[in-house]
Amino acid sequence: DFPDDMLTILGGAAGGVGTEPPSSALMRAIRPALDELIEKDDVLQDLIGPLGAGIGSNNWVVSGAHTATGLPLLADDPHLPIQMPSIWFENGLHCASCGLEVVGFSFAGVPGVIIGHNDRIAWGVTNFGGDHMDLFIEKVNPDDDGQYEVNGQWEVFETRIEVIEVAGGDPVEIEVRRTRHGPVLTGIFGEVDDLDLDALHGEVPSQYVIALQWTALQPSTLVQAIFGINRAGSWEEFRAAAGRWDIAGQNLVYADVEGNIGYQATGRLPIRASGPGGQYPVPGWPTDHDWVGWGEFEDMPMVFNPEGGIIASANQAPWPLDTEPYLGVDFSYGYRGTRAYEMLWEADRPITAETFAEMQTDSYDRWAEEFLPALLALEGGETVRAAQDLLSEWAIGEDRFQAHSDSAPAALFYIIWQQTMAQVFEDELTERARPYGDDHWFLVVRDLLDEPDDAWWDDVATEGMEDRDALLTRVVEDAWAIAEERMGNDPEDWRWGDLHTATFENQTFGRSGIGPIEAIFNRGTFEPGGTGSVLNATRWRNPDSFEISWVPSMRMIVDLADFSASQSVHTTGQSGHAYHPHYIDQAELWEVGEYHPMRWTRAQVEADLAGRLVLVPEE
Repeated sequence: DFPDDMLTILGGAAGGVGTEPPSSALMRAIRPALDELIEKDDVLQDLIGPLGAGIGSNNWVVSGAHTATGLPLLADDPHLPIQMPSIWFENGLHCASCGLEVVGFSFAGVPGVIIGHNDRIAWGVTNFGGDHMDLFIEKVNPDDDGQYEVNGQWEVFETRIEVIEVAGGDPVEIEVRRTRHGPVLTGIFGEVDDLDLDALHGEVPSQYVIALQWTALQPSTLVQAIFGINRAGSWEEFRAAAGRWDIAGQNLVYADVEGNIGYQATGRLPIRASGPGGQYPVPGWPTDHDWVGWGEFEDMPMVFNPEGGIIASANQAPWPLDTEPYLGVDFSYGYRGTRAYEMLWEADRPITAETFAEMQTDSYDRWAEEFLPALLALEGGETVRAAQDLLSEWAIGEDRFQAHSDSAPAALFYIIWQQTMAQVFEDELTERARPYGDDHWFLVVRDLLDEPDDAWWDDVATEGMEDRDALLTRVVEDAWAIAEERMGNDPEDWRWGDLHTATFENQTFGRSGIGPIEAIFNRGTFEPGGTGSVLNATRWRNPDSFEISWVPSMRMIVDLADFSASQSVHTTGQSGHAYHPHYIDQAELWEVGEYHPMRWTRAQVEADLAGRLVLVPEE
């Protein structure tokens, strides 16, 4: 459950629980289909990079009451998979005749500016995480696999053939099937034996497939929303455009030159006949779980000019989870969002762009502070005492619990955390379920620390029963040995940046497996510091490595008092050509938390011009 000691976007504790899971019999019965989905997902991630857990972003805005100019400051840094070239393309669109005076970030080839500012307003985005996707178990006719059941009647699957051309090979034909809910993701699965089938709705179909219903598979007005925001000049116009941001829901923060600030959640969320749900696969043959309508945009979380003059979002829940309407439960647990609020409350006044820059590279790890007392309380031998002495240094001074790249305590702590994940859980979980230690696991371990005799602490491969302190003592000893193996015998030489590195791997040739080719297209290593659930979110996914897989993909700070004083940076550069001077020229700035000017006026641009391309239409 979302912890009560972390803050929602709109302030206060979230609390609340998820929906009740279906019976274990039903979940066991459909396991072959779920296994197939996971295997497909694994292949997809091998091809295009990591998906799913780990995605995040930060944005915040403060009113002029907190700044020297009397006008707002706004910041944004989306966290996305590391890649080369950068996912972002910085651009300015100045077209008086078509109503565009806008600068910011887009995706290459995508119209408009997704994050940025125009001459009146600025905005930033973080992933909302609302529940807009359901899996339906569809009952297939055992006598005709071209049909599926709806309320006791057999309906015919919609089918079409897609032909995929293969370079150097024969075309591949794929049959795509759809039910009334959406596309079928699995093959047909046969009868399940030896199970108690007294499951949800009293039965498990003997032949079934799983279909996906998802708002993103329906016609969308997202592009219209982006263009509307690009042209908006007020909060009312901004919200009118945000109301059309129907898929890929976002937390939008807002500021304008009149001094207003605001927050608006976007995304079209379904209303289910069964009420809150969507976390688990549900039977599709009755209509009990069908989508029966859409939530109203006016009911989505929103605030305009809050009394405190501060808004911060970092993928945490917008408001308490039991608030109507139901938004979902798949939100970040608030470690980053709470830190952002605390830093904004406690910052020296006036708040400046420099304040925001320090925040965007802040690596304070609240979980390290929560976990450390259990490690310091261990009664062990010389190795444990040496580890405790080193970790104690991390708890004091200006660098208190900061995961800086030159930190020796941080290097040891994250090896300890990695070993905690491995030794507490991997003896009982499958290979596919190996934890890599995100904020969900913080809460699991936080609860277990209060239960020193819980069975999870036991290593099932050993005789006897280990308790919390016995296992954590072994974890610390093993972590110290790993640190010595990887970084040498002198702890003064240990550095978190030696373990936690970022390599920008080209999406195509950088994965060729041919060393000389990869050397041309890949760049690194870089040492940006940080870790997963801190504002400088540099997450790793491999439980055996600390290699960075998710990064702040760009950083932007907008000054509403003077747009030409705004600044930004992204991870690699503007070019995708390996020998171009702009292929990797922003990475060193990004690594150390520096920026370049976010050029706004024509004079600014022309004063630093590298080239000019003029397109002349034929007469």
